[in-house]
Amino acid sequence: MRHEATATGRALQSAAACLMVLAAACSTGRVEPGPPAGAAAAGRVLLPRGYDDSRRYPVVVLLPASNGRADQLLRYYQPPRDAIVVLAAGVGAPADYRTGERWTRTVERYERQLRADLEALGNDRRIDASRVVLVGFSMGGDLAWALALRNPSLVSGAVVMASRASYRGRPGDLRTLADRGARFYFTMGEDEERSRIAGNEAARRLLDSEGVAHRYRRIPGGHVRAPADVFEEALDYVLRR
Repeated sequence: MRHEATATGRALQSAAACLMVLAAACSTGRVEPGPPAGAAAAGRVLLPRGYDDSRRYPVVVLLPASNGRADQLLRYYQPPRDAIVVLAAGVGAPADYRTGERWTRTVERYERQLRADLEALGNDRRIDASRVVLVGFSMGGDLAWALALRNPSLVSGAVVMASRASYRGRPGDLRTLADRGARFYFTMGEDEERSRIAGNEAARRLLDSEGVAHRYRRIPGGHVRAPADVFEEALDYVLRR
Protein backbone atom coordinates (compact mmCIF):
# COMPACT_ATOMS: atom_id res chain seq x y z
CA MET A 1 0.00 0.00 0.00
CA ARG A 2 0.98 3.63 -0.46
CA HIS A 3 1.28 5.50 2.83
CA GLU A 4 1.17 9.24 3.37
CA ALA A 5 3.29 10.52 6.27
CA THR A 6 1.47 13.63 7.40
CA ALA A 7 4.54 15.20 9.01
CA THR A 8 6.63 15.21 5.84
CA GLY A 9 4.19 14.55 3.00
CA ARG A 10 6.28 11.61 1.78
CA ALA A 11 4.67 8.67 0.05
CA LEU A 12 5.85 5.09 0.57
CA GLN A 13 4.82 2.33 -1.79
CA SER A 14 3.32 -1.10 -1.03
CA ALA A 15 1.23 -3.71 -2.85
CA ALA A 16 -2.50 -3.38 -2.16
CA ALA A 17 -4.81 -0.37 -2.42
CA CYS A 18 -7.90 -1.37 -0.50
CA LEU A 19 -8.98 1.50 1.75
CA MET A 20 -9.90 5.16 1.16
CA VAL A 21 -7.64 8.18 1.79
CA LEU A 22 -8.23 9.80 5.14
CA ALA A 23 -9.12 13.49 5.21
CA ALA A 24 -6.33 15.94 5.96
CA ALA A 25 -7.96 16.80 9.29
CA CYS A 26 -6.84 13.42 10.64
CA SER A 27 -3.20 14.41 10.62
CA THR A 28 -1.91 12.59 13.68
CA GLY A 29 -0.63 9.55 11.81
CA ARG A 30 -0.30 7.89 8.44
CA VAL A 31 -3.25 7.02 6.26
CA GLU A 32 -4.13 4.30 3.81
CA PRO A 33 -5.22 4.96 0.21
CA GLY A 34 -8.56 3.94 -1.23
CA PRO A 35 -9.77 1.43 -3.78
CA PRO A 36 -9.60 2.10 -7.52
CA ALA A 37 -12.29 4.31 -9.05
CA GLY A 38 -15.61 2.49 -9.22
CA ALA A 39 -14.79 0.04 -6.44
CA ALA A 40 -17.10 -0.38 -3.45
CA ALA A 41 -16.72 2.12 -0.64
CA ALA A 42 -14.53 1.06 2.26
CA GLY A 43 -13.64 2.48 5.62
CA ARG A 44 -10.82 5.00 5.94
CA VAL A 45 -7.84 4.04 8.06
CA LEU A 46 -5.60 6.09 10.31
CA LEU A 47 -2.42 4.39 11.48
CA PRO A 48 -0.94 5.46 14.82
CA ARG A 49 2.09 7.73 14.76
CA GLY A 50 5.21 5.59 14.76
CA TYR A 51 3.36 2.59 13.35
CA ASP A 52 5.57 -0.50 13.60
CA ASP A 53 4.65 -3.41 11.33
CA SER A 54 6.35 -5.85 13.69
CA ARG A 55 3.66 -5.18 16.33
CA ARG A 56 -0.01 -6.07 16.58
CA TYR A 57 -2.41 -3.19 17.16
CA PRO A 58 -5.98 -3.06 18.43
CA VAL A 59 -8.59 -1.66 16.04
CA VAL A 60 -11.06 1.11 16.91
CA VAL A 61 -13.93 1.54 14.42
CA LEU A 62 -15.78 4.88 14.48
CA LEU A 63 -19.37 4.91 13.18
CA PRO A 64 -21.43 7.88 11.93
CA ALA A 65 -24.23 9.63 13.78
CA SER A 66 -27.36 10.76 12.00
CA ASN A 67 -26.62 13.67 9.64
CA GLY A 68 -22.90 13.11 10.02
CA ARG A 69 -19.82 11.11 9.09
CA ALA A 70 -17.62 8.96 11.27
CA ASP A 71 -14.70 11.38 11.03
CA GLN A 72 -16.75 14.06 12.78
CA LEU A 73 -16.03 12.30 16.07
CA LEU A 74 -12.43 13.42 15.61
CA ARG A 75 -13.60 17.00 16.07
CA TYR A 76 -14.27 16.12 19.70
CA TYR A 77 -11.76 13.39 20.49
CA GLN A 78 -8.14 12.62 19.83
CA PRO A 79 -7.67 9.26 18.09
CA PRO A 80 -6.19 6.62 20.41
CA ARG A 81 -2.41 6.84 20.41
CA ASP A 82 -1.70 3.13 20.12
CA ALA A 83 -4.45 1.70 17.90
CA ILE A 84 -5.46 1.55 14.26
CA VAL A 85 -8.56 3.68 13.66
CA VAL A 86 -11.12 2.83 10.98
CA LEU A 87 -13.67 5.46 9.96
CA ALA A 88 -16.75 3.74 8.58
CA ALA A 89 -17.77 5.04 5.16
CA GLY A 90 -21.06 6.81 4.57
CA VAL A 91 -23.20 9.59 6.02
CA GLY A 92 -25.84 8.79 8.61
CA ALA A 93 -29.37 10.01 7.91
CA PRO A 94 -32.78 9.91 9.65
CA ALA A 95 -34.01 7.78 6.73
CA ASP A 96 -31.62 5.06 7.88
CA TYR A 97 -33.90 4.27 10.84
CA ARG A 98 -37.27 5.61 9.69
CA THR A 99 -38.78 2.12 9.84
CA GLY A 100 -37.72 -1.16 11.37
CA GLU A 101 -37.07 -2.55 7.90
CA ARG A 102 -34.88 0.42 6.95
CA TRP A 103 -32.91 0.08 10.17
CA THR A 104 -32.32 -3.61 9.53
CA ARG A 105 -30.94 -2.79 6.08
CA THR A 106 -28.77 -0.06 7.57
CA VAL A 107 -27.28 -2.43 10.14
CA GLU A 108 -26.67 -5.04 7.45
CA ARG A 109 -24.95 -2.47 5.22
CA TYR A 110 -22.54 -1.39 7.94
CA GLU A 111 -22.02 -5.01 8.93
CA ARG A 112 -20.84 -5.88 5.40
CA GLN A 113 -18.50 -2.92 5.47
CA LEU A 114 -17.15 -3.83 8.91
CA ARG A 115 -16.36 -7.39 7.88
CA ALA A 116 -14.71 -6.26 4.64
CA ASP A 117 -12.62 -3.63 6.41
CA LEU A 118 -11.42 -6.05 9.08
CA GLU A 119 -10.57 -8.65 6.45
CA ALA A 120 -8.58 -6.06 4.48
CA LEU A 121 -6.73 -4.94 7.59
CA GLY A 122 -5.98 -8.51 8.58
CA ASN A 123 -4.52 -9.20 5.16
CA ASP A 124 -2.33 -6.10 5.03
CA ARG A 125 -1.65 -4.97 8.61
CA ARG A 126 -0.68 -6.59 11.89
CA ILE A 127 -3.81 -6.28 14.01
CA ASP A 128 -4.77 -7.69 17.39
CA ALA A 129 -7.97 -9.51 16.45
CA SER A 130 -8.84 -9.97 20.14
CA ARG A 131 -9.23 -6.21 20.53
CA VAL A 132 -11.61 -4.79 17.92
CA VAL A 133 -13.96 -2.21 19.41
CA LEU A 134 -16.73 -0.07 17.93
CA VAL A 135 -17.52 3.53 18.86
CA GLY A 136 -20.53 5.69 18.08
CA PHE A 137 -22.80 8.50 19.22
CA SER A 138 -26.60 8.48 18.77
CA MET A 139 -27.26 6.47 15.57
CA GLY A 140 -23.58 5.53 15.62
CA GLY A 141 -24.02 4.17 19.13
CA ASP A 142 -26.98 2.09 17.98
CA LEU A 143 -24.81 0.74 15.17
CA ALA A 144 -21.92 -0.01 17.52
CA TRP A 145 -24.24 -1.94 19.83
CA ALA A 146 -26.01 -3.87 17.07
CA LEU A 147 -22.83 -4.76 15.18
CA ALA A 148 -21.12 -5.96 18.36
CA LEU A 149 -24.03 -8.27 19.19
CA ARG A 150 -24.26 -9.55 15.62
CA ASN A 151 -20.52 -10.20 15.32
CA PRO A 152 -19.34 -11.53 18.70
CA SER A 153 -16.47 -13.48 17.18
CA LEU A 154 -15.08 -10.32 15.53
CA VAL A 155 -15.87 -7.54 18.01
CA SER A 156 -14.60 -7.38 21.57
CA GLY A 157 -16.57 -4.40 22.82
CA ALA A 158 -18.06 -0.99 22.16
CA VAL A 159 -18.38 2.57 23.41
CA VAL A 160 -22.08 3.41 23.06
CA MET A 161 -22.96 7.09 23.57
CA ALA A 162 -26.52 8.47 23.83
CA SER A 163 -28.13 5.38 22.32
CA ARG A 164 -31.24 3.39 23.20
CA ALA A 165 -29.36 0.25 22.07
CA SER A 166 -32.56 -1.40 20.90
CA TYR A 167 -31.07 -4.38 19.06
CA ARG A 168 -31.38 -7.62 21.01
CA GLY A 169 -29.83 -10.41 18.94
CA ARG A 170 -29.44 -14.03 19.96
CA PRO A 171 -28.60 -15.33 23.45
CA GLY A 172 -25.78 -17.45 22.03
CA ASP A 173 -24.07 -14.33 20.72
CA LEU A 174 -24.11 -12.75 24.16
CA ARG A 175 -22.57 -15.91 25.57
CA THR A 176 -19.78 -15.66 23.00
CA LEU A 177 -19.15 -12.03 23.99
CA ALA A 178 -18.94 -13.05 27.64
CA ASP A 179 -16.57 -15.92 26.88
CA ARG A 180 -14.29 -13.58 24.90
CA GLY A 181 -14.17 -11.08 27.74
CA ALA A 182 -15.97 -8.36 25.78
CA ARG A 183 -16.57 -5.00 27.44
CA PHE A 184 -19.08 -2.23 26.85
CA TYR A 185 -19.10 1.36 28.07
CA PHE A 186 -22.34 3.36 27.90
CA THR A 187 -22.77 7.11 28.34
CA MET A 188 -26.08 8.95 28.62
CA GLY A 189 -27.06 12.56 29.22
CA GLU A 190 -28.83 13.22 32.50
CA ASP A 191 -31.64 14.99 30.60
CA GLU A 192 -31.83 12.54 27.69
CA GLU A 193 -35.17 11.41 26.25
CA ARG A 194 -36.78 8.80 28.45
CA SER A 195 -37.05 6.29 25.59
CA ARG A 196 -33.28 6.30 25.12
CA ILE A 197 -32.65 5.94 28.83
CA ALA A 198 -35.13 3.05 29.09
CA GLY A 199 -33.71 1.25 26.05
CA ASN A 200 -30.19 1.64 27.37
CA GLU A 201 -31.20 0.27 30.75
CA ALA A 202 -32.75 -2.76 29.04
CA ALA A 203 -29.55 -3.33 27.05
CA ARG A 204 -27.47 -3.30 30.22
CA ARG A 205 -29.80 -5.75 31.91
CA LEU A 206 -29.32 -8.00 28.90
CA LEU A 207 -25.54 -7.87 29.35
CA ASP A 208 -25.96 -8.58 33.06
CA SER A 209 -27.99 -11.69 32.24
CA GLU A 210 -25.01 -13.24 30.46
CA GLY A 211 -22.24 -11.77 32.59
CA VAL A 212 -20.86 -9.42 29.92
CA ALA A 213 -18.70 -6.72 31.53
CA HIS A 214 -19.90 -3.14 31.17
CA ARG A 215 -19.89 0.31 32.73
CA TYR A 216 -22.38 3.15 32.62
CA ARG A 217 -21.80 6.88 33.03
CA ARG A 218 -24.41 9.63 33.30
CA ILE A 219 -23.15 13.01 32.10
CA PRO A 220 -24.58 16.55 32.19
CA GLY A 221 -26.87 17.58 29.36
CA GLY A 222 -29.43 16.04 27.05
CA HIS A 223 -28.52 14.27 23.82
CA VAL A 224 -24.78 14.79 24.16
CA ARG A 225 -21.46 13.14 23.45
CA ALA A 226 -19.24 12.12 26.32
CA PRO A 227 -16.68 14.71 27.42
CA ALA A 228 -13.16 14.02 26.17
CA ASP A 229 -11.93 12.71 29.52
CA VAL A 230 -14.88 10.30 29.82
CA PHE A 231 -14.31 9.14 26.24
CA GLU A 232 -10.68 8.36 27.03
CA GLU A 233 -11.76 6.44 30.12
CA ALA A 234 -14.30 4.51 28.03
CA LEU A 235 -11.76 3.56 25.36
CA ASP A 236 -9.25 2.49 27.98
CA TYR A 237 -11.88 0.28 29.60
CA VAL A 238 -13.05 -1.49 26.45
CA LEU A 239 -9.53 -1.99 25.10
CA ARG A 240 -8.07 -3.28 28.37
CA ARG A 241 -7.18 -6.97 28.54
